[in-house]
Amino acid sequence: MEKLILYAPNSYHEATPKERAEVCNGCGAKGGIKFPDSMWGLDVKEACNIHDWMTKYGLTLMDFLFAAGMFIVNLTIIIWFGSSNKLTLTLRLMRATKYFVAVVVVGLNHFFKDKKRSDAKYISYRGSFQ
Repeated sequence: MEKLILYAPNSYHEATPKERAEVCNGCGAKGGIKFPDSMWGLDVKEACNIHDWMTKYGLTLMDFLFAAGMFIVNLTIIIWFGSSNKLTLTLRLMRATKYFVAVVVVGLNHFFKDKKRSDAKYISYRGSFQ
């Protein structure tokens, strides 16, 4: 499979593998509940790593919501272009939805762990699809 074009903050695109490894751990919360890095045989770890990065460096409530939105977008890109047939496409999208719901429902407290909560109405990320 060719490299897919996913959205990530510019700082993620510019980070070294070592810098990414310090922040990113695949699917699931670092030190918390772990989820599989694949969905019905398709590797989705990169979408999870990007979400980890956005969670670490996000500053505002809008960053939290944007990170969740881009997480489901990146998962959908991987699934759509990941050699899915009608059955695996449906199963993978259903699982992606579960991951998204888990991030939104339990992720807010984790997002603001070790940082002051900000309900500011802006997105601090600058990023692109690469």
